[in-house]
Amino acid sequence: MNVLGFLLLAALAAVFVFAPRLGIGRTGRLDARHAQREMLNERLDEIDQDRDNPDRQDTEQSEIAVEIAADLLHARETASPATTRIKTSTLVALALIVPVVSGFIFYALVDLDRNELRGAEAVLNLDAEQHGDDLAMWKSKLETYLSKHQGDAEIQYLLGQASLKVADYTAAAAAFARAHQASPENINIKIFWLQSRFLSARGQLDATGRTLANEILQEAPNLPMVLEILALDAVASDDSEAGVGYLNRALSGLREPSRVVSLSAAITELRKRFELPGVDVQVDVDGEVPLGATLFVIARPIGGGMPYAVVRRPAVLLPLTVRLDDVVSMSEARKLTAADQFEVVVRLSLNGQAMAQDGDWQWLSRSISIAETLTPLEAHLTPPSEPTR
Repeated sequence: MNVLGFLLLAALAAVFVFAPRLGIGRTGRLDARHAQREMLNERLDEIDQDRDNPDRQDTEQSEIAVEIAADLLHARETASPATTRIKTSTLVALALIVPVVSGFIFYALVDLDRNELRGAEAVLNLDAEQHGDDLAMWKSKLETYLSKHQGDAEIQYLLGQASLKVADYTAAAAAFARAHQASPENINIKIFWLQSRFLSARGQLDATGRTLANEILQEAPNLPMVLEILALDAVASDDSEAGVGYLNRALSGLREPSRVVSLSAAITELRKRFELPGVDVQVDVDGEVPLGATLFVIARPIGGGMPYAVVRRPAVLLPLTVRLDDVVSMSEARKLTAADQFEVVVRLSLNGQAMAQDGDWQWLSRSISIAETLTPLEAHLTPPSEPTR
């Protein structure tokens, strides 16, 4: 296809250059010359008529003859092959120059190296364990291409994915960094750049990584992978409270049962490292839990209002015990320990919404305070057709 494209380009250029030589487009000029000759013939006819006219002087006839002779000479010069036709030497030079210039333009505009990358998108679906050789092959081809085309964000992204899957985290981080530089608003590139940086640094984040994570969370506040990375970084920095906060948010966006169980267990273990004032809520349920339901445990002002603290869990974990304290507060300005009195709402939401909906299962506590929460609250959920308090 590349050779064919070059030949077509050269042929078009040749037609454009040699069209005048082949007589293409000369019709207009021939018509103009024909009109000029007709005009001269008319002047000659006038002279013949003047010869029979005694009133015309010989000198006047001579002047007209000279004028016509000059016009004829001009017409011949205009029609001369020396001025209307391109010289043979010029045509030879153009015959050599046109293919060279056409070839230069063709190879400047056509990325021949990219043909080697047809099908490279497959790296996005290849499994590291089953397709290790294929991933290594594509990684090599992508690296070769990028040695000449560093600014191609799409290819940098594919190289990052291939490198990440073969556990070359340093190469993955470098590729995603270059892709981010070319496409700074792409959140997917940011996510994988953060992940590869974290793995490359053996589970640690530097200032750049934390900034990147916060940028991602501004667009996707409960993105589990980013929150898990921040939780691990917090634990590595001996900040278990922050780790629990991140994992609690991560659980809000998870649907995979195995990961939900894993993160819930991690929260339980991390809470053993510190103790804050709060209340434990033991939740159980009568009957079969509706498929896909979500559990909300909420500490709020008496009678309702903006919550102080919220924990969200998939209902498949029931029965379970939830801890409400400042770690799971809604904001720094609205902590649970700042409330004199509050009530606890336990809601089994059928559609995953925190606001109460028809058909939800709900339990409501009495008015309590942090000082009197030494013993756990027991929340027993029943279907809405039965008493819930």
